[in-house]
Amino acid sequence: MDDTYRQKLKIGVHEFEAEGPVAVVQEQVKRFMDLIAALPKEAVNPPPPPLENPMPLQPSKPPVPETDSSLDKIMRTEDRVVSLTVRPFHARDSVLLILYGQKVLRQNDAVTGAEVMSGLTATGGFAVARADRLLEGMARQGDVIVVGEHRSKTYRLTNAGLAKARQIAVDMLAFVA
Repeated sequence: MDDTYRQKLKIGVHEFEAEGPVAVVQEQVKRFMDLIAALPKEAVNPPPPPLENPMPLQPSKPPVPETDSSLDKIMRTEDRVVSLTVRPFHARDSVLLILYGQKVLRQNDAVTGAEVMSGLTATGGFAVARADRLLEGMARQGDVIVVGEHRSKTYRLTNAGLAKARQIAVDMLAFVA
């Protein structure tokens, strides 16, 4: 006979889930309930009254950050190559910016290693022999997603990588302006 017990609770925005022996789960439930009881009570605001003449909802595009529209000040595009006109101090930052430029300027989310390497070469100033090794390290740190195997790999920015690339772009744009 299986003596594991599972309990799942939701009180307001607070959730609890436990699984294990009955005595242990019951003790954890008691602690959870004590913690919830000790929390300060929040005033519940009533929902706002409906508008008399509501405006029709129109689908709209999410606002594009100002950085996206100013990238041409720090990058240039020639065919499939996005290169930088302002060079960061580190090759990693350059790669993030090149991936970001590919995404924004070329609407390319699946960037090949050759495109990254061409961008680094056109930017100049970095002694990078193989972009794939640099990109693999960035993938381990959570900034880049690698799709594919061997020579058919493509790279794209994660949300964290995109945030870092935008911040680097903001810093570079401040340097240029």
